[in-house]
Amino acid sequence: MLHQATARETVRDERRLLEVPLASFNAQLAKALPRLIEFVCSQELRAHPVWGQVIPYHVPAYGTGRSLGHCIRPDVLLTANGPKICELDFVPSGRGYLLSGLTMSHQSAVLRVFADWYRKMGVSRIAYATASTTVCAHETALFASRLRAHSNLDIRAANIDVLAGKDLDGVCVDRLFYRSEMSTPGSLADHAVITAEPWLDSKAIMAMVHDRTLDKTLKEALGDEALEFLREVIPETRLVERIKSDADIERLADEHMRWVVKNSDVETDDAWGSRGTVIGASYRKQKFLSVLKREATRNGKNVGSHPVLQRYHQSRDFWGAWDGVVNQRYRRTTLFQSGRLPDEKTAHHATREVGARIGFYFLVVRGTGECLTTPYGDIVLRQDRLIHGASDAIGLPAVAY
Repeated sequence: MLHQATARETVRDERRLLEVPLASFNAQLAKALPRLIEFVCSQELRAHPVWGQVIPYHVPAYGTGRSLGHCIRPDVLLTANGPKICELDFVPSGRGYLLSGLTMSHQSAVLRVFADWYRKMGVSRIAYATASTTVCAHETALFASRLRAHSNLDIRAANIDVLAGKDLDGVCVDRLFYRSEMSTPGSLADHAVITAEPWLDSKAIMAMVHDRTLDKTLKEALGDEALEFLREVIPETRLVERIKSDADIERLADEHMRWVVKNSDVETDDAWGSRGTVIGASYRKQKFLSVLKREATRNGKNVGSHPVLQRYHQSRDFWGAWDGVVNQRYRRTTLFQSGRLPDEKTAHHATREVGARIGFYFLVVRGTGECLTTPYGDIVLRQDRLIHGASDAIGLPAVAY
């Protein structure tokens, strides 16, 4: 159940922060993530006959060597079965949007965590970089300017396509771009990059976590408690290509309301956001069957080279939060790029169930194995099964309890 925040959350602004029951979840995930990352990057998994081929290790890394750290924003649904992670986003936008919905004191709390993260990684000059076709440049500029004013860090928003040579000397590139967004894709050789390993963004990792043939290996790498936790919060996930029999494919198509198919590729425009996601509840059986069979369909989504099948979990109804934003009870963030207006629907009370996707930021320091967590996160609300930052969505900040 959602908790209503109290008036103590603000001083000069009567609008409150929505409270969400994720404090324990965030603490457990912060313990598990560094271990999961180390295992995914291990030679042992790269050499595995299945996962070494399915997880896209063949995609070139950025920069030189392993990453100094990672910024991860899990996309979390609050469901009837508890919190469920629908994506582990290793190149997440949203920092600027989050700040835009917070008071100055709350912004300071978020910025303090990011500043600590950079310092623990040993970097003081940072290019928070987008690329030429990105839509996030305005929010990177906001985040960089606020953090620069808050700390002694030299952080600048930048377009990676126009940075070259001496402009990058001694600079850590905090990556908010994919190669598909770059006008001149390159490896950024000889530079430190966060996150340098593009394969960490693959949704195939969620299927790997559920692979029972890896039980012994996963327990050794993650520990029993972390593995049990990850298997509980990551929905049941499997590789579509491992569904061998026609009878199993037909049965799953009959149950299409209970499943989602997702693109597990990386570095392509179809691999992020909702572009390669097929929600079975929004499709007829025959259309979903064609997706499982990997058949080309007119106006079909590109589910990539190794799609995964994931159990569908529905978000709890957040209509009260939606109406609370409309009534100016809760603070609001701006989800959209500069000059783009939100849909008129966002100014009116909800007329159907409202789903919520919740994202707190988990900041991993690879050298120490630490994982810092922001005290506030952002929520995307949408009156649709597919919850993402579309023009008909509402964004607001939240605090975990």
